[in-house]
Amino acid sequence: MILATRSSDENALARANKMRIYREQFVKNLKEIQNVRIELGCTLKSVHDGKVEMSRNNEALFWDAGQVLLAVGRLPNAALAKELKARGRKTYVVGDSHEVQRIGDAVHHAYQVIRTITLEHAPQWTAAD
Repeated sequence: MILATRSSDENALARANKMRIYREQFVKNLKEIQNVRIELGCTLKSVHDGKVEMSRNNEALFWDAGQVLLAVGRLPNAALAKELKARGRKTYVVGDSHEVQRIGDAVHHAYQVIRTITLEHAPQWTAAD
C-alpha cells in the first residue's frame, strides 16, 4: 500500500494540535507496517487503466493500483467521487470529503471501507474446496 501525501514532511501528517499525540502515534504505526510506503510531496494527476499518475517536483510518477483511496483535505467535497461514479467507477467517500470529523473517526471509516472492498474481492470458497 502506498500512502501518497502533498505534505513534504512526514511530521506534517501529524500537524493538528488537538490530536497531535494520536496522529504522531498513527504515523509511527504506519511506518512500522512493512507493506506500507509513504510517498511525500505528491499530487494526484489521474487514475486510469489500473494506474495512478502522481507528480512530485514536476516529475511524473506512475504506480499500479487495484484500488485507490483518496484523501483530499479538510472541507467536505465529493466532486471527484461524483465524477468517477458518473464514469461508472465504484467510489467510496471517507474522511473530511464525506464529513469534517476527527482523524480517528476518519481512520475508522476508512478501515470499514477497506474491509468492504476486501470482502467484495475475496475469493469465494465452497465446502468442496
